[in-house]
Amino acid sequence: RRRIKAEGYGSQYPVASNSTEEGRQQNRRVELRIIR
Repeated sequence: RRRIKAEGYGSQYPVASNSTEEGRQQNRRVELRIIR
């Protein structure tokens, strides 16, 4: 059974503005979900 799920959303769900370099750095991420 798979217990870890990785999803990439790209520019669909940014956590910060892409208008600054700092915001673009924050948006370069991988989110992992651990499933029990």
